Amino acid sequence: MKRIIAVVAIVAAVTVMAQTPDSFEQFRRQMDSSFESVKKSNNESFERRRAEIDRQYADHIRNAWAAYNSSPSVPEPERPEPVVIPKYEPKAPTSTEHPVTVVTSVPKPQPVKPVVEPKSEPKSPVVVSKPTPQPAPAPAPAPAPKSPVVAPKPTPAAPVVAPKPEPKAPVAEPKSEPKAEPKAPVAVSKPEPVVPATSAPSAVTTTPTTPVVPATPAQRTTDFLYYGTQLSIRVPEVGVPSLFTLTENSIADAWIAISSGDFEQTLADCLEARKSLMLGDWRYYTLVREFTKQYYEADCNDGVLLQAYLLAHSGYRIRMARSGNFLHLLLDISGTVYNMSYFVLDGVRFYRPEKRNDATRMYICEVKFPGEQSLSLQQPTPPQLAYKPMPSKSFVSKRYPEAKVGVTLNKNIIDFYSNYPSTDFAFYVHTSLSTDLKRQLYPMLRGVTAGKSQHDAVSVILNFVQTAFEYKTDDQQFGREKWYFGDEIFYYPHSDCDDRAILFSTLVRDILKMDAVLLDYPGHLAAAVRFDGAVNGDYVVVEGKRFVICDPTYVGAGVGASMPDLDTSNLKIIKL
Repeated sequence: MKRIIAVVAIVAAVTVMAQTPDSFEQFRRQMDSSFESVKKSNNESFERRRAEIDRQYADHIRNAWAAYNSSPSVPEPERPEPVVIPKYEPKAPTSTEHPVTVVTSVPKPQPVKPVVEPKSEPKSPVVVSKPTPQPAPAPAPAPAPKSPVVAPKPTPAAPVVAPKPEPKAPVAEPKSEPKAEPKAPVAVSKPEPVVPATSAPSAVTTTPTTPVVPATPAQRTTDFLYYGTQLSIRVPEVGVPSLFTLTENSIADAWIAISSGDFEQTLADCLEARKSLMLGDWRYYTLVREFTKQYYEADCNDGVLLQAYLLAHSGYRIRMARSGNFLHLLLDISGTVYNMSYFVLDGVRFYRPEKRNDATRMYICEVKFPGEQSLSLQQPTPPQLAYKPMPSKSFVSKRYPEAKVGVTLNKNIIDFYSNYPSTDFAFYVHTSLSTDLKRQLYPMLRGVTAGKSQHDAVSVILNFVQTAFEYKTDDQQFGREKWYFGDEIFYYPHSDCDDRAILFSTLVRDILKMDAVLLDYPGHLAAAVRFDGAVNGDYVVVEGKRFVICDPTYVGAGVGASMPDLDTSNLKIIKL
């Protein structure tokens, strides 16, 4: 009896196992069908919420405008520097502690904040080596869009609220543009967060690749060069109405037209391009700006409105302004931006990155968009751009001739940084050398410092920075203050004390893994390094730790030698 039961059990088990593949496949199909049903339902729900937010935002565009006068741009601060570097005079080593006035920390760049990414599969940009495009022509009415895409669904975060107008000084408003009273705030229910298909840019050093993109029926693209790198952005088949007139109602109607015009994939491709090229906030804005100029084949009001739409749906705090028949885009940029005019709304500076006309008084749409955040100028990691080699240049240390390297820079990287907005000095302290430059420079420095004591290794790097570069002040070379991004010291024919101190401290930390600080004297910048053992020479004490002075501008001076006649009573320490 037991034998019969066992046989029956085995047969039953074999039968179940034989049926398992078909049963599992049926189960999988059921689950896929269920998942697609839920996904479709969620997408439709998301689309309804997004459309409602855009509709309410457009309703406020019809009313929430007020007249503002611009504030003048802030000039770059002057940092007097020695025109002639004092000659180093060897002397008996001493150990003098320099008094410290202030110790400050320069905050390290934070990873680029996540942006609201659409759900669909974006197309990645293709990298090529071509010359950088020139800026588009002067403002003109928008021609019909050239070639369009489809963008992922942006996820708004917080409710749309029309700001309550605050009392302003009376101003004479142009008759043709009467001020409309803002509507009362309207709360929009916050949509459920959508898990982005991809994450915000992270610190990687590989060249971006092109992922496989599912075919899209009747797909059209706008193709253009961004700092020598080929990009392809999908756009809608049908364009949107042009802003032939510039009124509150025409702008609101155009916003609704864009929101229902299949620009989801356009947004997705812009965000994917940002991720692939590893762009910070500012350069993402310039990418969107260049795309719209290529899309409309002109610098026009329609392009500015599309910029505003894409940036607002990417999570940035923007405002639209109008003067005469020109639409302007204003950006909330964190920190101080020099030589760029701005408007103050509710205590926040909104900068005017493009001067489309000379107006200093504008009507500005005060309405807020859900989830908006300030735009940062930080470029946390080197951009991943197509490679366009420049003529090679040699750099060699006079005292240590083995510390010699030939460097071929990427022109696209140099162009990328050349017209960057000028901001606070601390911003430049953490800028990294490009991946290509590190690949050429770092093996040489590691080789010539290998096996040496900390003192001797620092001495090699110090003399390399002192003697491989020619000195001139910024005023002599540029006629103004200019701080370098990492690669630029290897491009321009001359450098000053700021550039050398930042490069030296970067190399000491990257190559030798030693701590360093910057010494900010009135009119001069030097560095100091923390050694494991006792080292003779001038030094500063920072939080109980001794840092020995190393001056990359004091040519010929060794570790521990500080430039004479500096005002040490106001010395500030900048922690890195």
